[in-house]
Amino acid sequence: MTSFPERLGTKPPLLRAAYWGSVDYLTALVRQEQIRNRILQGTGPDVVLCLEHPAIVTAGRHASGSDFLTSPSHTADGDPGYIR
Repeated sequence: MTSFPERLGTKPPLLRAAYWGSVDYLTALVRQEQIRNRILQGTGPDVVLCLEHPAIVTAGRHASGSDFLTSPSHTADGDPGYIR
């Protein structure tokens, strides 16, 4: 018996899933950008990424220290990541 896509005369979708587990934020960001670039160049398939990273606070380009209502020393674990 042939598979469903073959019966329709189409190729199966090129969607992959990847489980990365726990990865630090910057490592995950770099890897995601590499995958994105391959997809945009047409050399890589679409990918659903399953991962987690430690707590992080992101700030926009125009953010300043006064935009934060607390400091890292006042957080639950005392050390969230701060990315600008």
